[in-house]
Amino acid sequence: MYLSKKDVWDSLMKLEYAKVVKRYTYLQIPMIMGYDFWQSDRISFGVRVGPVLSVLIATKQLSPNYDPGTKRIISINDIAPEQVSLNWQVMAGFNTAIRLTGSLNLEIEPWARYYFNSVYEKPVNNTKPWSIGVRAAFVVKL
Repeated sequence: MYLSKKDVWDSLMKLEYAKVVKRYTYLQIPMIMGYDFWQSDRISFGVRVGPVLSVLIATKQLSPNYDPGTKRIISINDIAPEQVSLNWQVMAGFNTAIRLTGSLNLEIEPWARYYFNSVYEKPVNNTKPWSIGVRAAFVVKL
């Protein structure tokens, strides 16, 4: 019996893989200190550094519960561990503030974060995670 590529592909596509999708919501409490090392009447440059506390406030499973029905589970692979409920990080960034008007500033701050612990309860590897990003804000002085 000869199977075409389409027949093989169709039989492979009939395999079902259950996927569990979860959403974790954290409240982040930054304790950031800063120092502006250069200022003019329109622009300033500075550094910001400090710890950030992340507290898990909600976990929601977005995918439906897996029901194998009449199928038999042979093995389960790639199960992610639960996330920790409390996590400490340290954040550092370079801040640039541009005065647009007398009471309105634009701030742009590229930053890096280092996590003291993994965000997972039982991490697969022992490396400490880190992340980078950019914060942009309009600051209104009242």
